[in-house]
Amino acid sequence: MRLRRIFAANVKALVESRYPISHFGSVSDQQKAFARDAGISWSSLQRKLDPAHGCNLDLVADIAVALEVKPEQLLSSTLVDFPRS
Repeated sequence: MRLRRIFAANVKALVESRYPISHFGSVSDQQKAFARDAGISWSSLQRKLDPAHGCNLDLVADIAVALEVKPEQLLSSTLVDFPRS
């Protein structure tokens, strides 16, 4: 469960940095924009951001590509190496 929480926190932080909430009406609108750009459904993204649900490695890789980071960075407990836009 620890890696799931780290993954969710990292994805949320990166989505916020690339899709600032100030440009959207709500978190759901922000997430929908990212999901659309990443080529995944919003409902799938929501499930993967809930630490109670697992995430397959292919989806981790797809999300990493959309966020322009390495998949292993999404599982890292630090955000130090993440590029900022």
